[in-house]
Amino acid sequence: MNAHAFVEFLVREGAIQATKFDSAVEASSVSGDRADTAVLELGLASESIVLEKLGRYSNSRTVSAAELAVIPAEIAGLISPRVARRFGVVPFFRDGKTLHFAALEPGDLLIQDELGLLTGCMITTFAVLEVRLKEALTKYYGAERSMQMEGLARRLSGRDSGRSGKHVLTGIQEHSTRPVTPQPSLRERHREESARRRTGMAPAELEMSEEDMALFPSMAEGPSDIAPTEQESAPAVSPHGLTEDGESGREDQTTIQRDTANETFEKTIEARLAHAAEALQSAEMRDEIADVLLEFTRPILSRRMLLTLRGDTIVGWRGEGPGVEPTAVRAIAIPKIEPSVFLGLIQGTAFWLGPLPPMIRNQELLFALGDPDPQACLILPVKVRGKIVAFLYGDCLAEPLGALPMAEFRRLLAKTDVAFQVYLLKAKIRTL
Repeated sequence: MNAHAFVEFLVREGAIQATKFDSAVEASSVSGDRADTAVLELGLASESIVLEKLGRYSNSRTVSAAELAVIPAEIAGLISPRVARRFGVVPFFRDGKTLHFAALEPGDLLIQDELGLLTGCMITTFAVLEVRLKEALTKYYGAERSMQMEGLARRLSGRDSGRSGKHVLTGIQEHSTRPVTPQPSLRERHREESARRRTGMAPAELEMSEEDMALFPSMAEGPSDIAPTEQESAPAVSPHGLTEDGESGREDQTTIQRDTANETFEKTIEARLAHAAEALQSAEMRDEIADVLLEFTRPILSRRMLLTLRGDTIVGWRGEGPGVEPTAVRAIAIPKIEPSVFLGLIQGTAFWLGPLPPMIRNQELLFALGDPDPQACLILPVKVRGKIVAFLYGDCLAEPLGALPMAEFRRLLAKTDVAFQVYLLKAKIRTL
């Protein structure tokens, strides 16, 4: 949420006074909490009013604290704590095959797609106050929350009913616009699950070769006898095309340096590939596969983006690096049949390496990247069983790319291919 835009919306709607604009935006910036939390913390408006305005701002229906206080265990158990915390979502009501979620980002279609695959349900998302979502994450999934959030929730519960105009829970009868119905019996649930199986919601059969399984030894029968091999890796080259000693790449240089907030450490590219394989094995959701791709490329490429295919459109997924604006990344929407840097990749080109062509649709990439424009970029298609599902973009700002470990990139993408297949297979198991 853009704090400036939401607080401005509240002023325009008459929910808070214009003189409180600066204090609300500053409070959100200092605390790192969303603007709705800052407004409530400062006592500028009641919970019910802020919730109503949040729904209007996000063009979504809303869910109140009262509704989140009575979620059945079988509904909360439809997703894991990792998924709930990662996406900032909590399921609270099921109506047939439709599952209703309280979500911090109710308009995020990629999150909705992911939740649909993980649960086998149609997904509807509702806007929720940050303080109430975190309260529910703590109650149902054991997530930690700050003392400030805990104190704010207690204060709100003491002075505000937590009801919104559209969604009121009064004892037994009312439950927003959704009637409270008895929980289905075991036989009814069985019939529902049988009907779901007949609809063919599960993905197609997946076949995995012995070579694929070797990438995931923990899934093989018994201990794996495949030991990691030692081989010479490419010279360690910085984003500026130099090794860490400031000279051009040398044959005996085998490590890449990465700086973190607290320490500087070195890992060989082989060790990082092994780490990537281990992380891919435990990936529970698509975003965790994305984490691996971004983590592996971080020491090599200054700015990194992942884009995915949603129908006939290439949409922004994740982005990081100097100047990269995540909101602008999510706003990318490029029809795959229109001229762009991706068109050749869709038609079969193995990768793109060079400057971005001066095409109108490529301007969306430049806007998301910020300044400066890249001198050159690398774009790799991410495939699952030969079908493109995403694109991995990287550049080194206005500097040349230098030497790139293309062989290791290909190995990483091969592992990612298998990881996506396992991810889809797990989703199939859940929906059977």
